[in-house]
Amino acid sequence: GAAPRTRGAPRAHNRAQDRPVTCFRRSSWRAGPCGGRCGGCQGRGDCSSAGGASRARAPGPAMEAATRTVLLEKLHKRHVLCTVVSFFGLLLLCATLGAMGPTALNTAHGSGRTLRCAGAGCNATWYGNLTSMSPLNQFLYLTATVQRPKPAGGGGDEVGFSYHQEVIVSVWARAEGELDYTLLVDRETHARHVVCDHDADACSPFVVFAEPFLVYNNYSLAVELVHPTAAFATAGVLDGLHIDFELTYVFRSYTQFEIGFKAAFFVVAVVLAASFHYVLRKLHPRPETRSYEQRWTLVLMVLLCGFNDPLFALDVFVPSVALAVVSAVMTTTFLSAVLLFWLCVLDVIRISSSGASAPPKRGWLFYAPKVLLIGAFWLCTMLIYVWTRMREAEDPTYEAREDEDGWTYAGVFVAACVVAYVVWVVVLVCLALRALRVLARPFRFVLLMSLVTMLLAIGGLLGGAYYGAVASSTVFLTFYGLFNVYVWVLAFAYAPVPNDDDDEEGEAEAELTGIVGGGGGGG
Repeated sequence: GAAPRTRGAPRAHNRAQDRPVTCFRRSSWRAGPCGGRCGGCQGRGDCSSAGGASRARAPGPAMEAATRTVLLEKLHKRHVLCTVVSFFGLLLLCATLGAMGPTALNTAHGSGRTLRCAGAGCNATWYGNLTSMSPLNQFLYLTATVQRPKPAGGGGDEVGFSYHQEVIVSVWARAEGELDYTLLVDRETHARHVVCDHDADACSPFVVFAEPFLVYNNYSLAVELVHPTAAFATAGVLDGLHIDFELTYVFRSYTQFEIGFKAAFFVVAVVLAASFHYVLRKLHPRPETRSYEQRWTLVLMVLLCGFNDPLFALDVFVPSVALAVVSAVMTTTFLSAVLLFWLCVLDVIRISSSGASAPPKRGWLFYAPKVLLIGAFWLCTMLIYVWTRMREAEDPTYEAREDEDGWTYAGVFVAACVVAYVVWVVVLVCLALRALRVLARPFRFVLLMSLVTMLLAIGGLLGGAYYGAVASSTVFLTFYGLFNVYVWVLAFAYAPVPNDDDDEEGEAEAELTGIVGGGGGGG
């Protein structure tokens, strides 16, 4: 028989004594009980106690996201510890499964060739056949290594030198069941830079043939070396030069291993992204009522589906430049989004630590420099990859490092972007130390997890773990599992949960208060 309560009026039951004083920063990285000292928020008006004599000003629409509760805020210490153990345990599991997986690359040593010339002006040709290749082998490339001979007379100190070896390559290919060969490369000429160190038994290997798309099963090659003994004759070497050829390709068992785990990661990512979006829409139907991290997490979960390369199997069995480029775009976009997310969150913490009472504004001045740096990294990486793939498809004897003058500069630019990013992150962490010291324990875990992932991811980027040929199944599963586990735990931490007062009153829309994660009386 009680009269209905007017919206915004105080509740009949005042639970001010039961509520801790909390901080209503908009960023949930700062959320947590104040415990008498507002969680490190030093600005006036940062704390509020419902029904108490001293109240902060009522937050407006910009502060509405702070009143929403995320799962991480409700975790007890033992639950946080379990989450930490789960994160690192899953990473260890990925590394262990990768170590138990098949070998990735196989290097087959072809028959060497000893070149004997009457003078320095001779040419020599090596002929080879590659049979029983399959799309599951993904790619193949052939390298030549010159075994450095001893100086004439067997005496004297060896000296280091380098030279350019001119190589003329012709390639024919035949599919299974066909009788005639198709000419793929007709006497393409390239100059390869060869380095012979003074204390090495062999000179540096150089690529003579690389096929990124295995459409055929059998290949026949003719590799002609122009004046191969000229540089050694000048260095005082008698006739007689031995050259070894090595063929590198991917084991079929590893390709099946990679297809299986990428498919599994993709399915899990799609299910979790759909579930997270469903719960988010159910509890927070309006995007502006969602926390900053919840919106970022949803974006990362969607992009993670592309990062897991759902087109990989199709690219293996129906190889094409277009599919390779689409996969590279999805991978690079996800990596760039994660890098941008870390920068934004650290900058929000840095602004919050300055003591400002208002939530940090995130306008174009906040995003512009970050997007500029990450965008430069994305654009340059994609240009390098797309250009290299297109040239390799046109000419299997193409080698970007040798045949493109600007390749080195582009690689240096990408590395410079990564270094600039690392410096920026270190500066933000140093400036935000004040806020980091007073973070609630659950959010410290999220920050620790992000920093660990960041360090491993940057190492993987610089080491080429996400592009090109993967060195081993351990590298593949560790670095791909790293981002999947990270986003999974991020989704768990920032999963929306109903506010307690919403459950009691059955209201469709939470009322605004100065209590993080609370409902209750406003005004």
